[in-house]
Amino acid sequence: MKHYGAVLLGGAAAMFTAMGIGRFAYTPAITFMLEAGVMNTAQAGFIASANYAGYLLGALFYTLKTPNKHTFEISLVLSVLTTALMPVSETMIWWSIIRLLSGFYSAAVFICAAEKVYTSLYANHKQNLGGLLFSGVGAGIAFSSWSVPFAASYGSWQTPWYFIGAVSVITATVSYLLAGGTSAATRGKAEIDNKGIWSLPVLLLAAAYLFEGSGYIIAGTFLVDIIKSSSGSVSAGFTGWALAGLAAVFSNFIWSWAGHRFGLFRVLVILYILQAAGMLLPAFSNSVWAAYIFAVIFGGTFLGAVALAFACGRQMLPKANTAPYLTVFYGVGQIISPWIGGLMAYKSGSFAEPLIFSSVNVAAGAALTALAGAAYITRRKKCRS
Repeated sequence: MKHYGAVLLGGAAAMFTAMGIGRFAYTPAITFMLEAGVMNTAQAGFIASANYAGYLLGALFYTLKTPNKHTFEISLVLSVLTTALMPVSETMIWWSIIRLLSGFYSAAVFICAAEKVYTSLYANHKQNLGGLLFSGVGAGIAFSSWSVPFAASYGSWQTPWYFIGAVSVITATVSYLLAGGTSAATRGKAEIDNKGIWSLPVLLLAAAYLFEGSGYIIAGTFLVDIIKSSSGSVSAGFTGWALAGLAAVFSNFIWSWAGHRFGLFRVLVILYILQAAGMLLPAFSNSVWAAYIFAVIFGGTFLGAVALAFACGRQMLPKANTAPYLTVFYGVGQIISPWIGGLMAYKSGSFAEPLIFSSVNVAAGAALTALAGAAYITRRKKCRS
């Protein structure tokens, strides 16, 4: 088995490839696709929903079927291909299919990387470093904030997709070398015990995670255009996306540390409340600084929510396969919201309504997480008595 540090770095590179680029590079790319007139806001939201539908299908598939030792590597390759092939056609059917497949393989990479890394960290009593796995997503977002407009300046809306596809080949190779093969292999069937996965505390946590998926994703899909719309500046939109990515890089470690220090459920509730409040800033203010604060809060919380929710699930059921289980609920929350948000923005000409909708969803997630924590404590006390 490889050193846990190598596996962690390889997992972060996988997150950079399949999530930071494979999923979130679409956010800055939307701006140039809208400007080119190849889609409108409602269509952009629909294509985003197709990606999240693919993500849900991937999460469901690998909940029912344990990934084999080659799933990680194959999914990495296909994630890169579905990114690079995005501009091959200009039809809604092609974009919907390619983004759906991209979502499926990003879910596979996400689940495999999380399992590899957390298995390695727990084996070495380094689980407090788990938040660093998701720093790869933030790094990918920060990278796309300048690489997409940079590549677009040398061509059409298609150029950024080819460029980030080429970069993804490099990062996927790094990921394979560090985390590929049998290093930190996933747990065998005999080691997995899913008894209790449908208990009230776990269901409440999963429902909260569903609302988080539904709430954060509108900002995650349209952040550049939200800031552009509220501030009137295209460059401010890309600056905001860069701030979100940079905030995401190390925020996971901070949230993970705080969760293990002050209580996972308590800190996750605080995170949700902060995120919900941040989403209201550009809805009620046209200040560019309000938009930047919103971007920092978004970037500084959405990956922390993943790390903490996974940690809560693992704390509740250490032997259960909670990562794909929670990811299914998260995926359900993500599917409809981008389309709803895109339609709201298209009809109203503003992102205020979608952001309020998002904030309400995340606030509901905070309330359900508090209930999940209380139910877990109550159940644990009963088991001890």
